[in-house]
Amino acid sequence: MIRNVLKRGDPILTQPSAEVVNFPSLEPLIEDLWGTLIAIQGLYKFTGGSGLSAVQIGQPLRVSIV
Repeated sequence: MIRNVLKRGDPILTQPSAEVVNFPSLEPLIEDLWGTLIAIQGLYKFTGGSGLSAVQIGQPLRVSIV
């Protein structure tokens, strides 16, 4: 699922993210991260690569994809 990406100034972005302890439960979140990142790449031309963290889609967990 493509998620909304939080913008600068959103208070969630400044809060500490939680450590991941239950890895099997991450699959839906990772699928959403990939779907959202692919959608963003279709809108913008990143020449040096791109990545997205879970907190950027409103999930304060220490998870990111590159």
